[in-house]
Amino acid sequence: MNEDAKINAVLSFRERFALASACSANENHLFKLLQSKYLKFMELICHQIIKNSLHVDGFESLTDLNPDRGILFCSNHRSFFDQFALSSCLYRNTRWIKAAIYPVRSEFFYDTFFGMCINAFWAGFSMYPPIFRQKEKIEYNKIAVETILRFLKTPGVFVGMHPEGTRNKGKDPYQLLRAMPGVGEVIMKAQPIVIPVFINGLSNSMTTQIKRKFQNSDKKQNAVILCVGNPIDFTKEYKVPPRPTQYKLVADKVVQEIQLLGSKEKAIREKLV
Repeated sequence: MNEDAKINAVLSFRERFALASACSANENHLFKLLQSKYLKFMELICHQIIKNSLHVDGFESLTDLNPDRGILFCSNHRSFFDQFALSSCLYRNTRWIKAAIYPVRSEFFYDTFFGMCINAFWAGFSMYPPIFRQKEKIEYNKIAVETILRFLKTPGVFVGMHPEGTRNKGKDPYQLLRAMPGVGEVIMKAQPIVIPVFINGLSNSMTTQIKRKFQNSDKKQNAVILCVGNPIDFTKEYKVPPRPTQYKLVADKVVQEIQLLGSKEKAIREKLV
């Protein structure tokens, strides 16, 4: 039994169906082009929802970017809609994007019908590849990393990842979770352009977020602030051979940069009236 067959044997029918659908949408050239056009339309909808409360800082450096490789956007993770807010700004204000993927946990998005529908109709199956946490399925993650590395070889492709590995549900949005080494492995092996991002103010409820569009009260509290940093320099880290301990150090560095942007976001929010 080959490696793919072994992995498929431990996946449920629903997971295999969702994975096959996502593979078709992202690995087929024609489907990927159609997906990009679909995402531009969906990001327009997202922008219409948040534009009245959106404040963006540091985005100017990305507007005229001419990337010679893939770009990895690393952001904190407070809301289900973090990546959608970032993507809406990217698609509206840049011309260099060729394709996008958002690696995502397999739970919910690949093993439930509702999760698959969200991935299909809201994200065009761009929430790909899935990352499995179950011990018996973790072998697939090697393929997932290889997929991410392959996409990052192409100039104009951007990948959105959360170094924290999961949504931060703590009361303090400025206290980030510890970094997971996975993003460090991707950075060390692909050596992409790495852009840190801090996003704050989005609700986890689409209904609440839509209601805020028509509310003028409490602008400071309801503001969606997106701070973009400069590319992170990993010249020193790249001189060290890739290994797990180095992956963690690189991931920690990314989270530190995001944390600094959090302080900047907090200062911006304090000035709002």
